[in-house]
Amino acid sequence: MKFQINCPTCQKALNASDELVGKRAKCPDCGGVVVVTAPKPVHGEEGLEFISDTTPKVNPINTTIDEDAVEATLDEPPAMRPKPAAVASTSGTKPCSMCGETIKAVALICRFCGEDLGASESRRGQGVWRDGSQLVMCKDADLPARCVKTNEPTDRTLPRRLSWHNPLIYILVLSPLIYIIVALIVQKTANIKVGLSPEGFRNRRWGIAIGWLSFLLGGVVFITGIANSKPNNNWWIVIIAGPLGGLIGIIVGVIKSRVVATTKITDSHIWLKGVHADYLATLPQWSEK
Repeated sequence: MKFQINCPTCQKALNASDELVGKRAKCPDCGGVVVVTAPKPVHGEEGLEFISDTTPKVNPINTTIDEDAVEATLDEPPAMRPKPAAVASTSGTKPCSMCGETIKAVALICRFCGEDLGASESRRGQGVWRDGSQLVMCKDADLPARCVKTNEPTDRTLPRRLSWHNPLIYILVLSPLIYIIVALIVQKTANIKVGLSPEGFRNRRWGIAIGWLSFLLGGVVFITGIANSKPNNNWWIVIIAGPLGGLIGIIVGVIKSRVVATTKITDSHIWLKGVHADYLATLPQWSEK
């Protein structure tokens, strides 16, 4: 038998069936979690999707549900199930730990990338170790939800595309073209998401700003020195100081904006330096086994 309930988050009228009573579903309109309660007469036009511990089921009334959040509660006794009022009180948004898009705070599945956030949270920190002052992680591991620079809890992440090749390749730098070709062929790459606190994001922005301002200011000083250079004057000092000061500023900016540095990448693992000591102290010791 079909009946009608209202979403406690957006008050949307939704259709359900009696076999879903006592279970959790999701609202196809706002993505909020809905606890299916006693039947009422059906008048709505949109259905609910229920995800069990095996195969998702979709009410035939609506087969274009926006996949967002739902949690199965097949075996939970009624006393353990959350009340609708508790669902209604949950508000706000959060970034998806996989793609970074903004989703509902109650979401367990990202509607943008399809990531199972519940499973993602449960595996956070798995496949991550410390190796002295370095962090070692599997390429497909999720880092703990903490800032790598301050060890503060954070749900914000910074996507990083890493690349590395054996340092011996640098001997080819005397022939830049050969070096570039060889480096592109042998380099290892990886994509990770690094936890970063608001302070970490600010420091990174400041570093980027310092680097660009130093580059521009150094160029202005150099051009000014060239324009005013005459025989037997000291403008040559300005000509040299401009690029030198700009280079120093760029180096400072790069160091300040850098989050982590890659020391090694293999087919399965990544080694990183620049991680806070307290962050590393919470990780198990790396073993080659």
